[in-house]
Amino acid sequence: MYQFNENERKILAYLYGNGRITVKTASEIIDMSHITARKLLRGLTKKEVLRWHGNSKQDPKQYYTLTTY
Repeated sequence: MYQFNENERKILAYLYGNGRITVKTASEIIDMSHITARKLLRGLTKKEVLRWHGNSKQDPKQYYTLTTY
C-alpha cells in the first residue's frame, strides 16, 4: 500500500469525483506549475494508481484516469 502526499491526495480526490484529469486541471488543483503537476501524475502512473490516455506526449487531449482492477 502506498502513502500519498497532500497533493497526490487532492488529485486522487478530484479523480474519484470526476473520473479523469488533465495536467492543466491538476496544476490548478494543487496550485503549482504544470511541470510539478505532470511529475505527480507520472509518479502516480508509475505506482500503477493512474493510467495515461493519449496518442503522444504532445497530444493536447491527453488525460489520466484511475487504474481499475
